Amino acid sequence: MKQFRAHIFVCLCLVVSSALAQLDSIQQLDEVVLSDRQLQQFSVGQNLIEIPESRKRITANKLSDLLLENSTIHIRQNGYGMVASASFRGTTAQQTAVVWNGININSQFNGQTDFNTMPTYGYSEISIRPGGGSLLYGSGAVGGSIHLNNQLYFRDTTQVKLFSQIGSFNTFENFIETKHSTEKTSLKFNLNRSASDNDYPILGSSRTNLNGQFEQWSAHLSFAYKLSQNSQLNYHGQFYDGLRHFSVLRPSENKSNYSNTDSRNLIEWEYDKNDFKSVVKYAFLHEAFEYNQNIETNLSTANKANTHLVKTEVYQNYGKLDTNFNISIKQTAADGDNIIDEHIQHLNFSTLLNYNSKWATLSLGLRQEFSNFFDSPLLYTIGAELPVTSAYNLKLSHSKNFRQPSLNDLFWVEGTTNLQPETALQYEASHQFNFKHQSLSFQLTGFFNDISQMIRWLPDQTSTWKPENVDEVKTYGLTTSISKEFKLMPIHFKTQLNYEFTKAIDARTQRQLTFTPQHSAFLNLDLQYKTFALNFTQTYTGKAFTRTDNAPNEILEDFWLSHLNLAYQPKQIDFFSVNIGFKNLFNQAYQTIENRPMPGHQFYVNTIINL
Repeated sequence: MKQFRAHIFVCLCLVVSSALAQLDSIQQLDEVVLSDRQLQQFSVGQNLIEIPESRKRITANKLSDLLLENSTIHIRQNGYGMVASASFRGTTAQQTAVVWNGININSQFNGQTDFNTMPTYGYSEISIRPGGGSLLYGSGAVGGSIHLNNQLYFRDTTQVKLFSQIGSFNTFENFIETKHSTEKTSLKFNLNRSASDNDYPILGSSRTNLNGQFEQWSAHLSFAYKLSQNSQLNYHGQFYDGLRHFSVLRPSENKSNYSNTDSRNLIEWEYDKNDFKSVVKYAFLHEAFEYNQNIETNLSTANKANTHLVKTEVYQNYGKLDTNFNISIKQTAADGDNIIDEHIQHLNFSTLLNYNSKWATLSLGLRQEFSNFFDSPLLYTIGAELPVTSAYNLKLSHSKNFRQPSLNDLFWVEGTTNLQPETALQYEASHQFNFKHQSLSFQLTGFFNDISQMIRWLPDQTSTWKPENVDEVKTYGLTTSISKEFKLMPIHFKTQLNYEFTKAIDARTQRQLTFTPQHSAFLNLDLQYKTFALNFTQTYTGKAFTRTDNAPNEILEDFWLSHLNLAYQPKQIDFFSVNIGFKNLFNQAYQTIENRPMPGHQFYVNTIINL
């Protein structure tokens, strides 16, 4: 163990020293502070979907709702406001990476992120990257990744935003944000609280949602300071504290609750000179939770984990060739009722090359990771973008990805497992058509994912559930998207339609994986008339099997959801706007997890004040 740490320390010192050796001239930095330089520059061959800022105001302040209404990502929820997970293209929630300012923040315990603990107003930019991304973002980026970034600007401005919302079931959302910047400093801080009785009626019955109340607090702080014209320090911090009660089907059942605290801290030193850039990062991530199985007897279990990450990124341009070299170390220490003082360490090397010419952009990347618990395979990615015509662009990508076992997988009540990482070979081709004069765009993407050593929790001969590397899974399908803008004076129309077909097949049984719908779609329609804006969203989720034998009578039924939002911004008071919205407009009964019914129609009204 000591030799492992020594090797890590020496490698980091060499890379940091190389970066510092080039600090010998001055260059003016860009106005915008970017915390994830790799996302745009090294996603060759893959699609990057950015959710517009305007979409945040017409949905609840939950990332799960925003993704459901603006993508074909499958969102599973244990009831409204409860634990929510996201999965791409037939993969699992553990194979979806959530990346915060360039840092993978999936839980060290279960390997996924709860999207109902991520308020959308805490982030400047929310992007979606379907397809493999393990080379850039490490474990879990098998099906796709979701990126949450905080941007800062160096401008002589001061701004304050106030957001307040009230909705059905005694639900309240409140948010305040302040920004202040000069030519040398930039500061952004926001504070958010949400709470709800969450006692919605259960459609098709005389019951209401019992023991579903929740309260959540979160805070975000970002700060940047220019040390000189070519170097600066950045800090990004996020804190969350929440208490949620888990819904029960009958009053006689034990009532449980779940409290968790997450804090994330990232310090960056950036240097930018001509064609050379370097970034040194230090991140500290803390997560802790307590699950109370019975709130009357206070029978609970608790665990906590602390993660330290040091990363160096070096960028160099040689004319048509862009290079990016990364080295990072990560150590996670976990302790609690199910895990007794365990440490997991990782050392990672990766390099990426981009070649840019008039006829194509080509990309090649390699990554090797070492750990004291498992052996990771050599990962690679190959990408190409070919601008065939001014209106037609072809994207191609192939990559090898992986997911390491989580703490829950490695350490369980019966002892330590010897699981191997999941590996996946991914292929993707995307045809993009953009007719600018007609304000029309169309995209068709085909994908194939061959996953080995998938980790599943299965019962053994004594009916004890434990994790095993057992499954070989193949996922494949098509994604289409079409968008159009036009004006019928004085009304401005914008519409977008997305559809995805996904097959996720267990290679042994040739059956569709459970809880994986084959069909999903969404339609967004925006109308702008003077100071009024109307948005209508329709989403469709196909049926999903709940049993491994694909029993036709054991399914989650397909469902349509419709949402309507009306926004008004008075001309005389341009700093004020009001939004009135309706969720599940036609009172559709639905659920994404068995026996966890979601609410029917909901109403909300919110106001936004920009000072």
